[in-house]
Amino acid sequence: MRRKEKIIGAVIIAVIAAVCITVGYINSSSKKISQKDVEAMFIDDGKGSSESTDAFSEKSSTSNKKSAGNDGSNKNTGAASGVINVEIKGEVKNPDVYKMDSGSIVNDLIQKSGGANNDADLSSINRAAKLCDNQCIVIPKKGEKSLAKPNNTINNTSSVLSGNTQSELININTADKETLKKLSGIGDGRAQKIIDYRTEHGDFKNIDEIRNISGIGEAIYNNIKNKITV
Repeated sequence: MRRKEKIIGAVIIAVIAAVCITVGYINSSSKKISQKDVEAMFIDDGKGSSESTDAFSEKSSTSNKKSAGNDGSNKNTGAASGVINVEIKGEVKNPDVYKMDSGSIVNDLIQKSGGANNDADLSSINRAAKLCDNQCIVIPKKGEKSLAKPNNTINNTSSVLSGNTQSELININTADKETLKKLSGIGDGRAQKIIDYRTEHGDFKNIDEIRNISGIGEAIYNNIKNKITV
């Protein structure tokens, strides 16, 4: 009987020992898994953080590029060329006031207005003359006098004559030295001063401005004012 009890006791002890070993193993494995999971979580978080940082950097770079592109576009837009307003009337298809680029010539204006009519007299027109702001160009009709009458609302009115003869208006903005010398009282020296003045200050705005040139006084101005234009 005692032997049987000993055997049963030994079996019970073995079972308890097996159960303890099994529970201990399970707990140990659970801890290992948990530790691995934690490590995996940190690794994943690191990757996610890195990816988020990269994505943020990429977006920031794209935004900066777009911003730089917009700045460049605005700068280009801000670089506007000079524009002048010039009226053309007379024998052209569409007489009107036109906006022209600074540096345009009379022929550009004629073309922009649709071209000259069949009755237009272009023989006395200097189509290579440079246009000025607020200028009025008159294209005469064949058989009509070429000289334009003064206009109260337009200061710079001219028919842009070639200046080949003394009876025609001489454009002091475009005439060369020899043409300027055809004016009464304007010799070689004063002609050169006129050319130097417009080179330094730009085109004359009106004929009165010629009096700013040294050597051209009231008397000379009165002799030439009806023979010059701008």
